[in-house]
Amino acid sequence: MVGIFMEKIKSIILNSTAYTVVILILFYLYALIGNLTHPAITFGTFLIILVFGFIISLANMIFSIKKLHYMLKLLIHYAALLVAFIFVFIIAGKLSLSGVASVFSAIIIFTFLYAVIYAISYGVKSALNSVNKPKNGTKNKAVSDKKSTYKPLYGDSDKK
Repeated sequence: MVGIFMEKIKSIILNSTAYTVVILILFYLYALIGNLTHPAITFGTFLIILVFGFIISLANMIFSIKKLHYMLKLLIHYAALLVAFIFVFIIAGKLSLSGVASVFSAIIIFTFLYAVIYAISYGVKSALNSVNKPKNGTKNKAVSDKKSTYKPLYGDSDKK
């Protein structure tokens, strides 16, 4: 029981680190595209991004629940990340001081990015599933032949 719990904790920490790195790279790419002269990320901004990466990692655990329909999982995941985005970037990041229009724009951009990232990950997942699935509905002989038993190549298998 403790081993499974520690594996989940390790997975959450590693995934949150990966999400933080990806978000930081996206920030720097945005700075390059926008010709920002000083795209420095302060320690406070880094902590905000780290917290958001951790929340993404926690929210991804919703997909491991077997009893929920996939679309319900997706809706809960999106809602959790939207709430986290609002608290982490808009409130803690003081974007709310810029006005309602900038907050609304940030939510629209977040929703668009969520849809794009979901579409890419769904496409990759579907492609991987189709590669792993055998063609013509036939099963792999090695996997489907469960009744076969070990028979030695040399010697008599009846002797004990």
